Amino acid sequence: MALPPRRTQGLDLSPRTLTRERIISAALAIVDRDGVRALTMRALGSELGVDPMAAYNHVPNKAALLDGVVEAVWADLALPEPDPQASPEDVLVALGQAMRAALLRHPNTVPLVGTRPNRGEAGLRVADRAVGVLSRSGVSTSDAIAFVNAAASFVIGHTMCAVAAAEMSTTEMVDSVRDAIDPAAHPALAQAWDDLDADVFGDDRSFEIGLRSMVAGVMHSRR
Repeated sequence: MALPPRRTQGLDLSPRTLTRERIISAALAIVDRDGVRALTMRALGSELGVDPMAAYNHVPNKAALLDGVVEAVWADLALPEPDPQASPEDVLVALGQAMRAALLRHPNTVPLVGTRPNRGEAGLRVADRAVGVLSRSGVSTSDAIAFVNAAASFVIGHTMCAVAAAEMSTTEMVDSVRDAIDPAAHPALAQAWDDLDADVFGDDRSFEIGLRSMVAGVMHSRR
């Protein structure tokens, strides 16, 4: 008597049905939905409907999988179209804003992006455009690379803070800090807080102020 076929609980054990793109897309979906800690090979297999070990035919290890997720985030970046009329400063700010927008579309990935190398084609295109703008503006190569590194850190860090503080309104944050300021110990800060336009802490405004300050600084270093 022939034995019935072995059941696999709906799992496709054949790696031929997989591609690296499918695996990375599924990994990003898990992180977007459940966070970085939820990304395990077992969870990935469940998301794809395959045996977890099948993914290793396309990504050699967990580190490669995480790097792929970072690449996918930057691949979602809408690189601004070149504008010959735009100033170098505006081009650089637009690049930073595009990076931030990509991160905000995938907020759960921000801690991961901040700790993984940027080696994907999409991320390298952004860096290449920024270095090109700076070099054509007379900024030295070393200063251009330093700026790109610092600006990327600022974009990621600012976005991380915005994501973490999403549950507290700007007004609540301003009021909580105001309550902590002792005018006798911090007279300048107390006076500034009394005159404060709370919108300065709005995500968009504070981000642009910080980024434009960095751009102005590197432009000032031109030879």
